[in-house]
Amino acid sequence: MKKSILILLCFFISLSISAKTLEIEVIDTDLEFPLEGVKITAVNENSIVYTNEKGQAFLEFNDLTERAILIISLIGYETKKLNIKDFNQPLHIGLTIEGVIEGQELVVEEEAVSETDEEVGVSIVVSKEEMKSTANVGAIEDVMSSVKVLPGVTYGGKFDSTVSIRGGEKGDLTHVFDGFLVRYPYYFGNAFSIFNPNITDSYKLNIGIYPVNYGLSMSGLMEVNSITPNDGLKIEGVVSASNIEMTVQTPVGLKNAGLLLHGRITYYDLVFLMTGSIMEKTTDMTYSRIPYIYSTYLKWFWKPHERFEWYVNGFFGTDGIGVKTLSTGADYDTEIVNNFDFKYYRYFAFGVMGFKILPHDKIFIHVLGGYDFFNDFVDGSFTSEGTKKYSDEFTSTYGVPGSFSLDIASNFEGTDLTHGVQSRLDVDFSLHERVTMTVGTGFFLDLNFLEQSGNFWGFDGLTYKNTDYSLPDKDNRIVKSFGYLNFIFHPLPERIKIETGCRIDHNIIYGEDNYHINTYPVASPRLNVTFTPVKNHAIIENFSISTGVGLFNKTPLDTSILDEDFGIEDFEVKIPKTLMTLLGFQIQFPFGFTFKLEGYYKYFFHRYYLNLVTETRSGSSQTITEFAVHTDGYGHAGGFDLSLEKKISRFIDGSINYTFVYSRLYNPTTNDLDYNNRGEPLGKWYYPSYHRFHSLNIILNIHPTKFMTITPKFTFATGVPRTQDGDKQMLAVNVENDDGSSTIAEMYTRESEYSDTLRDAYVVPFDLRIAFHHYFPKTKVRLESYIAGEDIFVGLYNLYGPKSGAVQTNQYTGEEEPAPEGGFSMPFPMISFGVKVNF
Repeated sequence: MKKSILILLCFFISLSISAKTLEIEVIDTDLEFPLEGVKITAVNENSIVYTNEKGQAFLEFNDLTERAILIISLIGYETKKLNIKDFNQPLHIGLTIEGVIEGQELVVEEEAVSETDEEVGVSIVVSKEEMKSTANVGAIEDVMSSVKVLPGVTYGGKFDSTVSIRGGEKGDLTHVFDGFLVRYPYYFGNAFSIFNPNITDSYKLNIGIYPVNYGLSMSGLMEVNSITPNDGLKIEGVVSASNIEMTVQTPVGLKNAGLLLHGRITYYDLVFLMTGSIMEKTTDMTYSRIPYIYSTYLKWFWKPHERFEWYVNGFFGTDGIGVKTLSTGADYDTEIVNNFDFKYYRYFAFGVMGFKILPHDKIFIHVLGGYDFFNDFVDGSFTSEGTKKYSDEFTSTYGVPGSFSLDIASNFEGTDLTHGVQSRLDVDFSLHERVTMTVGTGFFLDLNFLEQSGNFWGFDGLTYKNTDYSLPDKDNRIVKSFGYLNFIFHPLPERIKIETGCRIDHNIIYGEDNYHINTYPVASPRLNVTFTPVKNHAIIENFSISTGVGLFNKTPLDTSILDEDFGIEDFEVKIPKTLMTLLGFQIQFPFGFTFKLEGYYKYFFHRYYLNLVTETRSGSSQTITEFAVHTDGYGHAGGFDLSLEKKISRFIDGSINYTFVYSRLYNPTTNDLDYNNRGEPLGKWYYPSYHRFHSLNIILNIHPTKFMTITPKFTFATGVPRTQDGDKQMLAVNVENDDGSSTIAEMYTRESEYSDTLRDAYVVPFDLRIAFHHYFPKTKVRLESYIAGEDIFVGLYNLYGPKSGAVQTNQYTGEEEPAPEGGFSMPFPMISFGVKVNF
């Protein structure tokens, strides 16, 4: 009986999925006659058809398909690649003889070739459909979850949306959202990004020798393109594990105009209301403010003429959390109890207006201007309170009987406010049918205000004392300007492409009382050559070789704190730079298989770091602590990444990629210190804290039926560096109380130092996602849903997996426990789900 019901259910669901047919006609552009035998590949459906003697072909798609990528090829003719959205109108395609190209015309289009085409040695492009299985999953659906599993990206853990690209710093990746450069696109201190896959049309990750059009990037540039509301009225609602979303796309009464409105809110308040008591009992913590993420996005465009487009984008987001310990079972009469109370709030927004103009068939102008701001508030305290009896060992060693009491608190608060304005002008010139020139210029103006204060308890020899600190209010202005020139040459169309250019970046910091810090302008020349010796072969559809060299630079975010208090003169601060060389190969096989191998070397120089220096004033016992700024750091990174990928197909698709990275850095100026303010070693070569030698990702999308997709995702990554722990020490510490009295406290400490050989254990997260999608043609309603589990085997791994050997030592009892393993921040699998309805 159950089997019969299942068969009937599958039968009725299959009836709800109808098919649609796209009619295609292909002709010779010059002679205007139909071409027979043209191969047309639908990448999405993994189907191939050939034109008949009338140059006609017919492709079938099910009604779930919103867009299709077609590759049209015929021996002796130029190959074309098209992105199709409208399946109701016949498609007319003209091909030209290979080696002869038509006069190149520039068009005002949102999805221009430069924004969507993937290039070996330059970029990786991921479409909305391709990112679903990796981005639409987890506590917060996030485009960066898809980025983390791409070749060249080092595994960084579940709750960290910052990534290391080919050995570079995590902050070296620059983000552009619909053409607007977003400086800090994160929630919850980097846990998640603002890039929502439900409103993202595609993204391009540039990790090779990418063009000079965008700067302020050292190891990569991520271009995120949101959905363009040009397809009539659409409404979409999403309910997932943590949030509710609504998206509306609608015409606005003008010709070729549309509006997109999107909103997202988390509903942790409801979850905590139902499960808060369980959390308090199991973790002994509670939320003083339930974690939240609220955001809204607007996109409006108007294209009154094929040569003119006007658009406006806007975003507002806020997130925050308040968490504190309860210590309900603690006995303050017999133990020292540690508590904390932490609050964090953040608001940020940006607004953009731009114009795309085609004054001439050979000239394209894009002008953009926008404003952004973000405001962070942090407030917290850490307390140690209670009474503890001296241990027998302590009494025997130091001859101090009895017990000791503590009531100490460290507090901190800070505000970080930035207002920014940015503008840019880009102009494309089609100088020749085989030469395109692009010139551009622009600037950024940032107004920064920073205020931090508090107190902390720490060691001064064998004395434990309270120290107040206050970072003087910073009210700085930073002006960044740039200009660039770029050329694209096609000496042999579709065989050889040469792209070369240079950009100039300049930074200057203005402080109070007419103080300023000027820097030398930085030139960043780049050259990339792509050669395609094989095309449209029976066994190999495309074989390309790419090689290039380029210079990249980026100003660190924390340079905003620099002012006259640092004693820096003009041109003393240098802008960090990366010199990169690359060689890559790509082979495209029939049936949508692509193999790619890229090797690279990077030289980092003028790296920026701060040393926290404590000095005694001359003629007094007063000590002062201040930052020493250095830009003489350098280092190397080299490695390779390879991938085997099959694009979206009917039964199974996915990718396997492997990344190897070797990265070493050196900070030469020590100021008689062992480590800088970020804990990096001074005066010695070291592996950066994010470095992993090996990262392997396997993602499969299995389609047993047209309405179901099963996605297993497996990652293997070797461990990050860890410190060498020294012997545990028991100390008799003199605690200087605020009232002037002192207490002898029994404390334990364990010194640690950088190790070149020790690593955390490897990590092996395994995720599973099962998705369903249905379409009801009479109602035009589309329903998608999924359920997923992340780190499914984390419990077994924690029990039977390798351990790094690192330990944590309780400051007051000396008790030890294993330190958490990198990559597994939750002791149990995370279950997520999502339901999407649109019509």
